[in-house]
Amino acid sequence: MPRYAIVVVEDINQRKIAQAEVTRLAAAIEQAAEMVIITDSDGCIQYVNPAFERIAGYSSHEVIGRKPGLMQSGAQGRAFYRDMWETITRGEVWKGHLANRNKRGDI
Repeated sequence: MPRYAIVVVEDINQRKIAQAEVTRLAAAIEQAAEMVIITDSDGCIQYVNPAFERIAGYSSHEVIGRKPGLMQSGAQGRAFYRDMWETITRGEVWKGHLANRNKRGDI
């Protein structure tokens, strides 16, 4: 009676390399001195780094799922925010600096 064995071999080196890169990038964001906020396409906060918590005074639990508008200082006008969100909703990366209020109300 013949016996058969099916062996599947998959090279996972590229997957390991990609995972190592993700780990390095995550560590860089976690250790960054500047605040990093990641939102979804509706503008709801999905992630904040430890620098955000330290500078803004809000814990991640207080802001995840909320919109960043809770920190608006009034220093930027409507056109600034319109341009920022248009960039984001086009799927492009927005880079810039905001003058926001922290939890105590300081800019």
